[in-house]
Amino acid sequence: MKKYDPDLPLYLNRLFALERRLTPNHPRLSEIKREAAIRHAGFNGEKSMTYHLRHLDKQEYNVMGSIRLKGRHGYYFQMDNLIITPNFLVILEVKSMAGELLFDRIHHQLLRTINGITESFQDPILQVQEQEFELHQWLTEHKFPQIPIAIAAVIPHPSTIIKMIPENSKDMKYIIRGKMLHKFLMKQKNTHSKTILSKNEMKKLISTLKRKHSPYDADVLSKYDISPDHLKRGVFCPDCEDEVLLRRVFSKWECPICKHTSKDAYKFAIMDYFLLIDETITNKQLRSFLTIDSRSISQKILKSLQCPRAGKLKHTTYHLTLPILDQSLRHQPK
Repeated sequence: MKKYDPDLPLYLNRLFALERRLTPNHPRLSEIKREAAIRHAGFNGEKSMTYHLRHLDKQEYNVMGSIRLKGRHGYYFQMDNLIITPNFLVILEVKSMAGELLFDRIHHQLLRTINGITESFQDPILQVQEQEFELHQWLTEHKFPQIPIAIAAVIPHPSTIIKMIPENSKDMKYIIRGKMLHKFLMKQKNTHSKTILSKNEMKKLISTLKRKHSPYDADVLSKYDISPDHLKRGVFCPDCEDEVLLRRVFSKWECPICKHTSKDAYKFAIMDYFLLIDETITNKQLRSFLTIDSRSISQKILKSLQCPRAGKLKHTTYHLTLPILDQSLRHQPK
């Protein structure tokens, strides 16, 4: 069971919460698991770039991870890594995949084979070429100087087998291994010797990118057409691999399998409610989701969260916020 992780993107935490709260035989579960696995691999791939870029001079190279910007006609485009220098920019599309990768330049797809199973993915070369075009447009729209943009699809795993059809395709130049990334950047530096961005323009570009960055998020229940009524309710055991429901025994929650006890295991359940159902909750809704009968216990839990609230008595509504819930989980006692 994958638990909530504050370091993961919000949307990925929503997917993992949905995995936890669906029954094993739910018809959409395999799709959800596949999307979560792909996004998690992408997240880990982007993080792995930190290792490969560790030798760069931070005064000269500014590395930004997972930048999502609004492009032409209101559509968004996302770059796994964007490296900013005064002379050139670099867009990196990271494919953190093990096994054998076949870049099919005829049908513009990526085929990954591992353990005898072949899957098809989006063409990363086409992806990064489109990102290059969109970034040029974005720079023009925001009145920044046109600057050379280098692009590459990076394969971090050293054991991954890379193939391409046709074998002599000129697109092979866009595929680089993680260990070759430093050499690739040095080549770009030697090629693009002219300074395009002043120090002030560099600062302005970085500031604008951060301000315009819009992380992807979506209502996963709506996306997969799943009713909240189909979600498993209750408080899960944090120690058991399977989603074992805890029983409330006196003032604690107890697992009937491993006998683990906790005073506030309910906090993970409330986070799941926030991630999947709504940002507001009432005493009645909390009792229903945690499967507890006592109104006073539910009231005590809600007050302990110190969330903003509106209304009075049984009509009181509590506004759940990510910072408050996240902080509550970070300081959860054992």
